[in-house]
Amino acid sequence: MTDADGIQSVSLYYRPSAASTFSFTFMMAPDPEQPDQYVANVPPGIVLNPGVDYYLRSVEAGACAEESWSPVDAPASWHHFATDGAPPGDDDDDSADDDDSADDDDSADDDDAADPGPCVGDYTIDAVDTTNDLLVLAACESVSGDVEVSDSDLVSLDALTALTSVGGDLLVADMPALTDLYGLHNLTSVGGNLEIRDNAAITDVDSLAALGELGAGVYVYNNPSLVNLDGLVGLQAIPSDLVVHHNALLESLDGLANVTVVDADLRIYDNYALTDLDGLAALAEVGSDLNVAWNTVLEDIDGLAQLGSVGVDLDVARNPELADIDGLAALTSVGGDLHVHDNSSLLHLDGFGSLTEVGSDVVIADNDALVGLDGLLSLGSVAHDFDITGNESLCQSYAEAVLAQIDVLGFTDISDNNGSCP
Repeated sequence: MTDADGIQSVSLYYRPSAASTFSFTFMMAPDPEQPDQYVANVPPGIVLNPGVDYYLRSVEAGACAEESWSPVDAPASWHHFATDGAPPGDDDDDSADDDDSADDDDSADDDDAADPGPCVGDYTIDAVDTTNDLLVLAACESVSGDVEVSDSDLVSLDALTALTSVGGDLLVADMPALTDLYGLHNLTSVGGNLEIRDNAAITDVDSLAALGELGAGVYVYNNPSLVNLDGLVGLQAIPSDLVVHHNALLESLDGLANVTVVDADLRIYDNYALTDLDGLAALAEVGSDLNVAWNTVLEDIDGLAQLGSVGVDLDVARNPELADIDGLAALTSVGGDLHVHDNSSLLHLDGFGSLTEVGSDVVIADNDALVGLDGLLSLGSVAHDFDITGNESLCQSYAEAVLAQIDVLGFTDISDNNGSCP
């Protein structure tokens, strides 16, 4: 096999003729005197009646890295050789059986030739040449760059069981037939982001339970069948964002039970079956924004009981069943804005009883059932503006009296609070 630009790699895809899928191994050119002669070893168990199917793929070494196939339309068609079913060497030719130099040649050992190893660069499995994409990635124990699995009709990732680490991002997206992530169950580290999105049938991420090292953020969204995040139980720190949204059946965040810090944003919104945040019980710090919004059956946020600080903005909004924010009782500082608005069942703000510092604005607005603001009296000062507006059940004069006890460095707006006063 030759090419004017040289050969980057040659791959052999093989299977018993009765099988439905091909296995994969690289071919080598062991003899420098014959650099165009490539060889590979097929495990003896493959050589069964009625024969072996195979095809070849080569990649040139030039900048274009063009591919060539044999047959030219592989894998739609393939080569075949017939066999009597006996593994190589298992015949009556004693001279072959006694060829210890061949049997003991580790360089030609069948298992070693097919062992997965490190892979350099980015790898993608998509709708174009899906089978080949899968087989190529199946040969990787580690990938130095990104791994993207997207836009294909694959029903299983079983072929990826050798994969233990991804140096860049791992994306699983737009996979309509995939119900779980089995095949990634040996994955222990991802150097970039973990993103699982727009997968119509995935119900859990249990197969990620071995994942303990993460270099960036976690993004789980638009998975309408996902019911839990239990497979993320190995994560303790999120070096970037943790974003979970638009998972209509998600009932629990318990898989995040060991997460103690989120270095950037924590956003939990539009999860319409989520009743609590108990899975965040170990969380002590959010480095940037905390957003809890549009969770239509969320009843409490008691799972945030260990949270001591929010680096930038805190937004609790449009959670119609949320009656209190007592889960924020340990919170002492918000570095940016504090917004609590449009929570129609929220009765009081006692959960802010430890809050002493807000770095920018405070907005308490349009909480129809709100009657109590005493939780804000721990605030010594507010660095910018303070608004308490449009809370239908809140006494206007009571709101004014609470605000009068807080040093506000910016503008104030206490208006349209229409509740009865004692």
